[in-house]
Amino acid sequence: MKQIAIVIFWRLHSAFLKNDRDKARMFLAMFQDEVKQDSINDILGVHTERYEWIRQSIENNSFSRFHGGGYEMPDQYPIALPDNKKESEFNALVVRDRNKLYKCLGIENKATILREFDLGEYGRADFVIFEGRKRHCVESKIEEATFAILGQVDKYRIALELDMCLGMYDFVEAVVLARSFSPYVAAELSRNCIKMVVHDGTLDNLRWINKNGP
Repeated sequence: MKQIAIVIFWRLHSAFLKNDRDKARMFLAMFQDEVKQDSINDILGVHTERYEWIRQSIENNSFSRFHGGGYEMPDQYPIALPDNKKESEFNALVVRDRNKLYKCLGIENKATILREFDLGEYGRADFVIFEGRKRHCVESKIEEATFAILGQVDKYRIALELDMCLGMYDFVEAVVLARSFSPYVAAELSRNCIKMVVHDGTLDNLRWINKNGP
């Protein structure tokens, strides 16, 4: 029963992320028929909270996305300054000095970072960091992060969440690394629980500016 329930859960998870509402409702009903309420935690473990979010979102017909709690808005917005560095050169610097980014985000030093990570139909993320049972998708900008970054980094997070069913990891975090953020972009990234890290053209003075969660 447990294996069947897990398969149904990941089908439910996929349908929910893709906003396929009819299938999501169907798989939720199948899961609830298969599993007793008091045994869900034993079956899903760390994904129980994710299931409860899905269940409540379907039952109230909101189909609201995960990460709804978000982060607190930062008090300041760093001002963009002109910089002649090419983005590819900066991204090479990120790989070379990755431990400075890891320290800023609280990621363990032995984590692996992969550049230009192919996510199929969802595109290529600038970086994906492999840290134990967690994945971090990171988009970097040498200058200010524009509103286009919102959809860009969110689709990478969805792509990684869809692959959670493979059992290789349990959590996905999203990060934008940029020289500055406009108030609108900062508000939307914070609302969607996407971490914002500012740089000065190097990785020497990194700051995670919306660090406080709900």
